[in-house]
Order: sequence, then structure tokens, then C-alpha cells
Amino acid sequence: MWDLPGPGHEPVSPASTGRLLNHCATREALGEVKDKNVQVVELPIVDSLHPRPPYLPLAVPEDLADRLVRVHGDPAVWWVSQFVKYLIRPQPWLEKEIEEATKKLGFKHPVIGVHVRRTDKVGTEAAFHPIEEYMVHVEEHFQLLSRRMQVDKKRVYLATDDPSLLKEAKTKYPSYEFISDNSISWSAGLHNRYTENSLRGVILDIHFLSQADFLVCTFSSQSLKVRLPMQGTRVCAPVREDPTCRGAAGPVSRGR
Repeated sequence: MWDLPGPGHEPVSPASTGRLLNHCATREALGEVKDKNVQVVELPIVDSLHPRPPYLPLAVPEDLADRLVRVHGDPAVWWVSQFVKYLIRPQPWLEKEIEEATKKLGFKHPVIGVHVRRTDKVGTEAAFHPIEEYMVHVEEHFQLLSRRMQVDKKRVYLATDDPSLLKEAKTKYPSYEFISDNSISWSAGLHNRYTENSLRGVILDIHFLSQADFLVCTFSSQSLKVRLPMQGTRVCAPVREDPTCRGAAGPVSRGR
């Protein structure tokens, strides 16, 4: 993700600068024993790992497993989330930009995150799902939430690569407050996707969705697989998968 804008771009995460400390270091074969002193470690697609190490997710360290099971509903998600959170922690300049965006958008709790992935995914890797399918789960959770606390506004953070969806959502659901930056949706278009502005949009979407109290989504988006572990670092971060998406057996939730 950090390489998208091309040479000369200031890294968005301290972790992305660390991997350049020895860019010309010789890469050795994968394997726990041989990699002990290697400064540059290659992380290929998991399907390409051979031999497959015994500690791939969903493995959890044995010395932590018993304690994690008692305090977290999904120990494997928590364990992976520690690495993800560390690797993509923002640089000071980016952290400031996130704070400014938070104020500008009026992002506050309670809020439910909705991620709708379309454009090139539809018809190739995933089916088209109308906004109504997502909002069923949004309304359900707000009803549950209202039993425990006062909900002043039903806020939804909408992240999508379809610029027309925000207007459609506001028209169909006037009782909801949709928090969204349509410029991010435009930057996610096929012709703008590999630009610095698009990278900024991806980062902001990942951040705000990870901060939501509840998340409605499909698992067809790769960036979503970053957001879920980030939510796993929080004590209570329920997640609801759209049960209509390909490969989904039903709703998935995570909490205390």
C-alpha cells in the first residue's frame, strides 16, 4: 500500500521506513531457522508459502492462548490486530490530518460503519448488493443500541468506491445522518486509484471504519481485511458481515 504513489512520496507509517534500512540486503530462503538474522523479510501471498510455517493465522501463541480465550471472543483476531495496528500506525503529519478530517466530517459516537465495494469487484469477484441489504443490519443494531443508551442521531460512516451511493443513501434513509467524503469515493475510481490522493482516501476510510461501534460489510474487499484486525484491538467492537455476500454462512459478530 505504501508504494502506490511512487518514488518520492513521504511514508505514511514509520513501519514503511523501517523496511528500507537495508534495501539491498540479500534475501534468504523462507524458514524460521534461516531467517533469524535476515534484515529484509519477504512476505508473499499466504498461498505461496512453502514450507508452510506452523504459526500462520489463526494460530495464537501458546503462552497467551488461555488468557486470551477468557477475555476476548476471537483470540486470533486480537493477535493479528497487534501486528496490523503497529505496522500501519501513522506518521505525525498523517495523524494530524486524521484529526482534522475527524472534526471536518463530524465523526462522533455512536456510529455504524458501512463499507460498500463496487466498481471492478462487481461481476468478477463479488455480486452487486444494494444499500438496502446493508441498512437492514444497521437498523437492527441501532434498535439494540437504543435499549442500552440514548441515541441522539443514527450516524452511519459510509465508505464506498461508488460516488453516486451517498446521494442515494441520503434520499432513501432521511432519518439517518450519513458521514462520508465523496471525494474519497471519486479518488477510488479505476483511473484515480493509484494516486497519492487515493491513498489518502483509503487511509482515512480504514481509520474511520475501524473506529466505528459496529461494522457492516462484505469480505470481498482486501482493504476490509485490514480494518477488521484494527477493530480487534478495541475492547468492544462488534462486526456484522453481510450474510448475502459470497462465501458467507451467516452473520458474524464480535464483542467482549
